[in-house]
Amino acid sequence: SDLVQALNFTGTASAPANGAFLSATNTLALATNSAQRLTIDSSGRVGIGTDNPAAQLDAANNLVIGSTSDADSGITLVSTTSGQSLIHFSDATSGNARYDGFLGYEQTGRFLKFGTAQAERMRIDSSGNLGIGTVSPAATLHVEKTVAASSDLDSTFLLLKNASDGGSAIEFINSVNGKAKLSFGVEGTGASTDETFIGFSTSLNTTLSEAMRIDSSGNVGIGTTSPTDLVDILNTTDNSRVLRLSHPSTPTAAAGFLGFNSDGSTNNNVVTLGVQYSSSYYNVLNLKRSTQAVGIGTV
Repeated sequence: SDLVQALNFTGTASAPANGAFLSATNTLALATNSAQRLTIDSSGRVGIGTDNPAAQLDAANNLVIGSTSDADSGITLVSTTSGQSLIHFSDATSGNARYDGFLGYEQTGRFLKFGTAQAERMRIDSSGNLGIGTVSPAATLHVEKTVAASSDLDSTFLLLKNASDGGSAIEFINSVNGKAKLSFGVEGTGASTDETFIGFSTSLNTTLSEAMRIDSSGNVGIGTTSPTDLVDILNTTDNSRVLRLSHPSTPTAAAGFLGFNSDGSTNNNVVTLGVQYSSSYYNVLNLKRSTQAVGIGTV
Protein backbone atom coordinates (compact mmCIF):
# COMPACT_ATOMS: atom_id res chain seq x y z
CA SER A 1 0.00 0.00 0.00
CA ASP A 2 1.08 3.60 -0.56
CA LEU A 3 2.68 5.52 2.31
CA VAL A 4 0.62 8.40 3.62
CA GLN A 5 2.52 11.50 2.44
CA ALA A 6 0.32 14.12 4.09
CA LEU A 7 -2.56 14.66 6.44
CA ASN A 8 -5.47 16.54 4.93
CA PHE A 9 -8.15 18.09 7.12
CA THR A 10 -11.38 18.69 5.27
CA GLY A 11 -13.73 20.01 7.94
CA THR A 12 -13.55 22.45 10.81
CA ALA A 13 -13.85 21.27 14.39
CA SER A 14 -13.51 22.46 17.94
CA ALA A 15 -10.28 21.89 19.84
CA PRO A 16 -9.63 18.24 20.72
CA ALA A 17 -8.05 17.24 24.01
CA ASN A 18 -4.64 17.04 22.33
CA GLY A 19 -4.06 17.22 18.60
CA ALA A 20 -4.31 19.06 15.29
CA PHE A 21 -7.52 20.38 13.75
CA LEU A 22 -9.03 23.00 11.45
CA SER A 23 -10.28 25.80 13.69
CA ALA A 24 -11.65 27.68 10.64
CA THR A 25 -11.55 27.32 6.88
CA ASN A 26 -7.92 26.87 5.77
CA THR A 27 -6.73 27.55 9.32
CA LEU A 28 -4.69 24.84 11.00
CA ALA A 29 -4.46 24.72 14.78
CA LEU A 30 -2.84 22.68 17.51
CA ALA A 31 -4.47 22.03 20.86
CA THR A 32 -3.33 20.75 24.24
CA ASN A 33 -5.50 20.15 27.26
CA SER A 34 -8.56 20.95 25.11
CA ALA A 35 -7.36 24.51 24.41
CA GLN A 36 -6.13 26.01 21.13
CA ARG A 37 -2.44 26.86 21.54
CA LEU A 38 -1.04 27.49 18.04
CA THR A 39 -2.71 28.78 14.89
CA ILE A 40 -1.56 28.97 11.27
CA ASP A 41 -4.10 30.98 9.32
CA SER A 42 -4.92 30.90 5.61
CA SER A 43 -2.21 33.47 4.83
CA GLY A 44 0.50 31.59 6.73
CA ARG A 45 0.50 33.88 9.76
CA VAL A 46 1.40 32.07 12.99
CA GLY A 47 -0.18 32.82 16.32
CA ILE A 48 1.02 31.34 19.62
CA GLY A 49 -1.38 31.97 22.43
CA THR A 50 -3.75 33.70 20.00
CA ASP A 51 -6.17 32.32 17.42
CA ASN A 52 -6.18 35.53 15.36
CA PRO A 53 -2.65 36.75 14.40
CA ALA A 54 -4.19 38.82 11.59
CA ALA A 55 -5.59 41.21 14.22
CA GLN A 56 -2.12 42.74 14.61
CA LEU A 57 -0.58 45.22 12.16
CA ASP A 58 0.08 43.80 8.70
CA ALA A 59 3.79 44.70 8.75
CA ALA A 60 4.44 42.71 11.93
CA ASN A 61 1.98 39.83 12.18
CA ASN A 62 3.84 36.94 10.56
CA LEU A 63 4.43 35.65 14.10
CA VAL A 64 2.27 36.84 17.00
CA ILE A 65 2.81 35.64 20.55
CA GLY A 66 0.24 36.19 23.29
CA SER A 67 -3.14 37.85 23.38
CA THR A 68 -4.81 40.82 25.02
CA SER A 69 -6.15 38.52 27.73
CA ASP A 70 -2.63 37.59 28.87
CA ALA A 71 -1.14 39.55 31.74
CA ASP A 72 2.34 38.66 30.45
CA SER A 73 3.69 37.17 27.24
CA GLY A 74 7.16 36.82 25.81
CA ILE A 75 9.90 34.80 24.25
CA THR A 76 13.16 33.51 25.73
CA LEU A 77 16.33 32.84 23.74
CA VAL A 78 18.69 30.43 25.50
CA SER A 79 22.37 29.75 24.77
CA THR A 80 25.43 28.33 26.52
CA THR A 81 27.31 30.45 29.07
CA SER A 82 29.88 31.26 26.36
CA GLY A 83 27.37 31.75 23.55
CA GLN A 84 25.03 34.46 22.35
CA SER A 85 21.38 34.90 21.40
CA LEU A 86 20.57 36.86 18.25
CA ILE A 87 17.74 38.35 16.27
CA HIS A 88 18.68 39.24 12.69
CA PHE A 89 17.02 41.59 10.23
CA SER A 90 17.75 40.60 6.64
CA ASP A 91 16.91 41.43 3.04
CA ALA A 92 19.13 38.72 1.53
CA THR A 93 19.67 34.95 1.38
CA SER A 94 23.47 35.03 1.30
CA GLY A 95 26.37 37.18 2.43
CA ASN A 96 26.59 39.67 5.30
CA ALA A 97 23.28 41.27 4.33
CA ARG A 98 21.61 38.35 6.12
CA TYR A 99 22.35 40.27 9.34
CA ASP A 100 22.04 43.80 7.99
CA GLY A 101 20.42 44.75 11.29
CA PHE A 102 20.73 42.74 14.48
CA LEU A 103 20.01 42.57 18.18
CA GLY A 104 22.14 40.28 20.31
CA TYR A 105 23.01 39.34 23.86
CA GLU A 106 26.42 37.83 24.60
CA GLN A 107 26.56 35.67 27.71
CA THR A 108 30.32 35.89 28.27
CA GLY A 109 30.44 39.68 28.58
CA ARG A 110 26.78 39.92 29.61
CA PHE A 111 26.06 42.83 27.28
CA LEU A 112 23.29 43.71 24.85
CA LYS A 113 24.32 44.95 21.40
CA PHE A 114 22.43 46.71 18.61
CA GLY A 115 23.62 46.78 15.02
CA THR A 116 22.76 48.46 11.73
CA ALA A 117 24.37 48.09 8.28
CA GLN A 118 26.14 44.94 9.55
CA ALA A 119 28.04 46.76 12.31
CA GLU A 120 27.49 47.23 16.04
CA ARG A 121 26.33 50.79 16.81
CA MET A 122 25.19 50.70 20.43
CA ARG A 123 25.86 48.58 23.49
CA ILE A 124 24.48 48.30 27.02
CA ASP A 125 27.13 46.67 29.18
CA SER A 126 26.76 44.53 32.29
CA SER A 127 26.82 47.63 34.53
CA GLY A 128 24.01 49.32 32.60
CA ASN A 129 26.33 51.82 30.90
CA LEU A 130 25.17 52.81 27.41
CA GLY A 131 27.78 53.18 24.70
CA ILE A 132 27.03 54.76 21.33
CA GLY A 133 29.89 54.36 18.91
CA THR A 134 31.94 52.47 21.50
CA VAL A 135 31.97 48.89 22.79
CA SER A 136 33.53 49.95 26.11
CA PRO A 137 31.28 52.60 27.69
CA ALA A 138 33.06 54.25 30.62
CA ALA A 139 30.05 56.18 31.98
CA THR A 140 26.27 55.92 32.20
CA LEU A 141 26.17 57.45 28.70
CA HIS A 142 29.30 57.34 26.55
CA VAL A 143 29.12 58.75 23.01
CA GLU A 144 32.14 58.33 20.77
CA LYS A 145 33.03 59.24 17.19
CA THR A 146 36.27 59.24 15.26
CA VAL A 147 36.61 62.62 13.56
CA ALA A 148 39.99 64.08 12.62
CA ALA A 149 40.60 67.79 13.23
CA SER A 150 41.54 68.09 9.59
CA SER A 151 37.97 67.26 8.58
CA ASP A 152 35.88 68.90 11.34
CA LEU A 153 37.05 71.00 14.29
CA ASP A 154 33.75 70.79 16.19
CA SER A 155 31.85 67.72 15.03
CA THR A 156 28.30 67.45 16.43
CA PHE A 157 27.98 64.47 18.79
CA LEU A 158 24.62 65.30 20.35
CA LEU A 159 21.74 67.17 18.71
CA LEU A 160 18.73 68.42 20.67
CA LYS A 161 16.00 69.90 18.48
CA ASN A 162 12.77 71.66 19.35
CA ALA A 163 10.37 70.96 16.47
CA SER A 164 8.71 74.34 17.11
CA ASP A 165 10.36 77.80 17.38
CA GLY A 166 11.17 77.64 21.10
CA GLY A 167 14.33 76.62 22.92
CA SER A 168 15.50 73.46 24.67
CA ALA A 169 17.52 72.59 27.77
CA ILE A 170 19.37 69.92 29.69
CA GLU A 171 18.56 69.79 33.40
CA PHE A 172 20.65 68.14 36.10
CA ILE A 173 19.15 67.12 39.45
CA ASN A 174 20.19 65.03 42.45
CA SER A 175 18.31 63.08 45.11
CA VAL A 176 17.77 66.13 47.36
CA ASN A 177 16.42 68.24 44.47
CA GLY A 178 19.60 70.24 43.91
CA LYS A 179 19.48 71.46 40.33
CA ALA A 180 21.48 72.96 37.49
CA LYS A 181 20.41 73.70 33.94
CA LEU A 182 22.05 74.33 30.58
CA SER A 183 19.64 76.15 28.28
CA PHE A 184 19.45 76.91 24.58
CA GLY A 185 16.99 79.77 24.41
CA VAL A 186 15.57 82.28 21.96
CA GLU A 187 15.70 86.01 22.63
CA GLY A 188 12.17 86.81 21.52
CA THR A 189 9.18 85.78 19.46
CA GLY A 190 8.48 86.15 15.76
CA ALA A 191 11.60 87.18 13.84
CA SER A 192 13.71 86.96 17.02
CA THR A 193 13.32 83.20 17.40
CA ASP A 194 16.49 82.65 15.38
CA GLU A 195 18.47 84.88 17.77
CA THR A 196 19.65 82.48 20.42
CA PHE A 197 21.49 82.41 23.73
CA ILE A 198 23.09 79.85 25.99
CA GLY A 199 22.07 80.10 29.64
CA PHE A 200 23.65 78.51 32.71
CA SER A 201 21.42 78.13 35.76
CA THR A 202 22.09 76.95 39.31
CA SER A 203 19.81 76.48 42.28
CA LEU A 204 19.55 77.80 45.81
CA ASN A 205 17.09 75.91 48.03
CA THR A 206 15.90 73.95 44.94
CA THR A 207 14.91 77.10 42.98
CA LEU A 208 16.65 77.49 39.64
CA SER A 209 17.90 80.91 38.53
CA GLU A 210 20.08 81.87 35.61
CA ALA A 211 23.63 82.71 36.71
CA MET A 212 25.33 83.36 33.37
CA ARG A 213 24.35 83.92 29.76
CA ILE A 214 26.07 84.16 26.39
CA ASP A 215 23.75 86.09 24.09
CA SER A 216 23.38 86.08 20.31
CA SER A 217 26.06 88.79 19.96
CA GLY A 218 28.58 86.80 21.99
CA ASN A 219 28.28 89.07 25.03
CA VAL A 220 28.68 87.32 28.38
CA GLY A 221 26.40 88.29 31.24
CA ILE A 222 27.08 87.20 34.82
CA GLY A 223 24.18 88.02 37.10
CA THR A 224 22.32 89.63 34.20
CA THR A 225 20.30 88.23 31.30
CA SER A 226 20.85 91.38 29.18
CA PRO A 227 24.59 91.92 28.80
CA THR A 228 25.42 95.16 26.99
CA ASP A 229 29.18 94.64 26.71
CA LEU A 230 31.54 91.80 25.92
CA VAL A 231 31.58 90.92 29.64
CA ASP A 232 28.82 92.40 31.82
CA ILE A 233 28.82 91.58 35.54
CA LEU A 234 25.87 92.58 37.73
CA ASN A 235 25.97 92.30 41.50
CA THR A 236 22.91 93.68 43.29
CA THR A 237 24.84 94.10 46.54
CA ASP A 238 26.19 97.64 47.05
CA ASN A 239 29.93 98.08 47.62
CA SER A 240 30.44 94.66 46.13
CA ARG A 241 33.48 92.84 44.85
CA VAL A 242 32.76 91.58 41.33
CA LEU A 243 36.11 90.05 40.35
CA ARG A 244 38.62 88.23 42.56
CA LEU A 245 42.15 87.08 41.68
CA SER A 246 44.01 84.65 43.94
CA HIS A 247 46.96 82.26 44.00
CA PRO A 248 46.46 78.50 44.49
CA SER A 249 48.86 78.47 47.47
CA THR A 250 46.70 80.98 49.39
CA PRO A 251 43.28 80.89 47.70
CA THR A 252 41.29 82.15 50.69
CA ALA A 253 43.81 84.24 52.63
CA ALA A 254 45.26 86.54 49.98
CA ALA A 255 43.76 87.94 46.80
CA GLY A 256 43.27 90.95 44.63
CA PHE A 257 39.83 92.23 43.68
CA LEU A 258 37.87 94.63 41.51
CA GLY A 259 34.85 96.22 43.15
CA PHE A 260 32.06 98.68 42.41
CA ASN A 261 30.14 100.97 44.75
CA SER A 262 27.13 103.14 44.00
CA ASP A 263 24.43 104.87 46.03
CA GLY A 264 22.13 104.92 43.01
CA SER A 265 23.38 108.28 41.74
CA THR A 266 25.34 108.29 38.52
CA ASN A 267 27.65 110.92 40.03
CA ASN A 268 28.63 108.82 43.02
CA ASN A 269 29.91 105.66 41.36
CA VAL A 270 33.25 104.32 42.55
CA VAL A 271 35.36 101.60 40.94
CA THR A 272 37.80 100.03 43.39
CA LEU A 273 40.97 98.01 43.00
CA GLY A 274 41.98 96.33 46.21
CA VAL A 275 43.61 93.43 48.01
CA GLN A 276 42.55 90.92 50.63
CA TYR A 277 44.70 89.72 53.49
CA SER A 278 43.28 87.10 55.80
CA SER A 279 39.65 88.12 56.30
CA SER A 280 40.21 91.84 55.70
CA TYR A 281 39.81 93.78 52.46
CA TYR A 282 41.77 96.95 51.62
CA ASN A 283 40.93 99.46 48.93
CA VAL A 284 44.17 100.41 47.18
CA LEU A 285 42.93 102.46 44.25
CA ASN A 286 39.54 104.18 43.85
CA LEU A 287 38.16 105.81 40.71
CA LYS A 288 35.26 108.18 41.51
CA ARG A 289 32.74 109.40 38.92
CA SER A 290 31.58 112.59 40.70
CA THR A 291 35.04 114.13 40.95
CA GLN A 292 36.69 112.15 38.17
CA ALA A 293 39.48 111.66 40.70
CA VAL A 294 41.80 108.81 41.56
CA GLY A 295 42.16 108.00 45.23
CA ILE A 296 44.97 105.88 46.61
CA GLY A 297 43.88 104.38 49.88
CA THR A 298 40.91 106.78 49.98
CA VAL A 299 37.79 107.65 47.93
